[in-house]
Amino acid sequence: MSLSDRPEKIDKTAIMELLKKAEKWQAKGEYGKVITILKNEILPLDTTNIFALYNIGLAYSELGQQGEALKYYDEALKNNPGFAMALGGKAILLADMNQLSASKVAFDKLIQIEPHNPARWCDRGILLFKMGHYEDSLSSFVKSLELDASNPDCWVYQGIVLGELKRYGEAKEAYNKALKINPHHYQALNNLKAISEIT
Repeated sequence: MSLSDRPEKIDKTAIMELLKKAEKWQAKGEYGKVITILKNEILPLDTTNIFALYNIGLAYSELGQQGEALKYYDEALKNNPGFAMALGGKAILLADMNQLSASKVAFDKLIQIEPHNPARWCDRGILLFKMGHYEDSLSSFVKSLELDASNPDCWVYQGIVLGELKRYGEAKEAYNKALKINPHHYQALNNLKAISEIT
């Protein structure tokens, strides 16, 4: 279907119902059905629907089809460059594809769009850690925890970075903060034990 074949008036109610239908299949892990609904039922009605494009990308990502996922994230971003969900999906996907520099560019854009989102800062910290940029990684974890100190995983990531920087006392503090939130956090317990053996 070409853009000239597109209906003059988009039935937004019908599209919302189809998005809800796709969301139900997504919750069940039926990603093939999600793709079929979105590609065959929504995109013919609205070729620029960023939510459909993003969710197709997400479904392809879940199916391990990274190239297709990236294509649909990019298409959503072409239609709305500030669409944080698609940019976040792209940033994480690029990191998973080991395209770390491109992922960093996407995360930096994402931080500009959502500077108060602690999850974005934490994900950026993980990426920077993978890149070996420990000080920048630490700064991202600090910012994430300033915004939301209740994420035990972010405390653990901060502890890991501090350990790499040989700041063992601070690493212990980070692991202990994670354990105050979740006393059974496996990685915090193991890392705290390992640091205690070193120091």
